[in-house]
Amino acid sequence: MFELGQALGESREIVVGAAPGYPREADVHMLCQLARPGLPVYSTLDDVLTAVIASFEPRGATNQ
Repeated sequence: MFELGQALGESREIVVGAAPGYPREADVHMLCQLARPGLPVYSTLDDVLTAVIASFEPRGATNQ
């Protein structure tokens, strides 16, 4: 949780995921909501990877 809090405090892009059943899942959601309201917390690895890949695409780009 320390590393997540530190990363959220920096002004760089971040993708966060917390698997259902993770013992501190609620803490991850709460920390993200407090530090960066509106930041999604993904619940599956597929969703995390999709968000990571999308973060590398130029803004406004469309898949062709």
